[in-house]
Amino acid sequence: MKHISLPANSEEWKTNLRNLLIPFGFYLLTILFFETVCRNISGSTSLSPYSLLFIVSEALLLTLLSGFIARGSILTLIWLIALTFYYGVQVVYYSQFGSFVPLSIVGMGTQAATGFREEVMSTIAGHGVTVLSCLVPLALY
Repeated sequence: MKHISLPANSEEWKTNLRNLLIPFGFYLLTILFFETVCRNISGSTSLSPYSLLFIVSEALLLTLLSGFIARGSILTLIWLIALTFYYGVQVVYYSQFGSFVPLSIVGMGTQAATGFREEVMSTIAGHGVTVLSCLVPLALY
């Protein structure tokens, strides 16, 4: 078992803090961007304090799950792809049905995708710019 020790000097503290803040800031800005895209399509323009707390806690959780690894890690890319897919699905679903994906429907994703394939494709085509905007964080990574 690997023993975890505290940094011995201030330079190590700075390095560790930088390794924590870079992914946290990246996740924070990415989630804030996705939330802004979703708010724009829903017609809501402001973020509530609860939304901001959720965004910060989600970014902190992803940072912790990434293991304080710097921006170039594969785990950061995996989380980014998962976030892009999640928010992309939210954009398409909202554009089609006028509400965001409820948790009760998440398990039926494959059935919905195959059963409503033509509707989903026409929604993606009709809202192509919005759907493509969900790819911006991946392109910036």
